[in-house]
Amino acid sequence: LEWPPATSAYAARIAEDVEELATGRPDLTALYAEVEAAFLADVPASGTGERLLPTRVGTMRLADFLVTRTVELIVHTDDLGEALGTEIPYDRQALAACTRLLADVLADRAPGGSVEVRVPPFAVV
Repeated sequence: LEWPPATSAYAARIAEDVEELATGRPDLTALYAEVEAAFLADVPASGTGERLLPTRVGTMRLADFLVTRTVELIVHTDDLGEALGTEIPYDRQALAACTRLLADVLADRAPGGSVEVRVPPFAVV
């Protein structure tokens, strides 16, 4: 629940990193192979099967990190659709995971508040 507010301070640097990567590494197949090898070397499975992933804002379990990626996927799908003036279908499971995470963050940030948020069938806060 700390991820959404913690990342805003890094937005400009993240954008710069993405631009640099896209410009300097046009061969995506080679890049994915390198990233996979680095990931397996740097993020070994623990005895419980959990992988702990270092991020800019602290260490996260891999499963939790993947949920944050669904937020990025949904938000940028929405941005892309808006920019292109077209509807791009959302993956229902990604949309559900994104909605639940953001609803949980809202509940954590405003406990006992008098606002109720319903996003059927994904979340109620």
